[in-house]
Amino acid sequence: MAFLEENCVLSILTDGILSECHSFVCGDDDMDEFFQKDALDYPVIAWESHTASV
Repeated sequence: MAFLEENCVLSILTDGILSECHSFVCGDDDMDEFFQKDALDYPVIAWESHTASV
């Protein structure tokens, strides 16, 4: 965990950050697709899924 704490910055994912990182590829097709298409909607989807089960 020390590597992440020393070398990474945790921030909220926004349209601006995604546009700056447009060419980012992690090497996993599903994760790449998630960040390209679904990441900004994920909190909304997760919330709706959570509230639907309550």
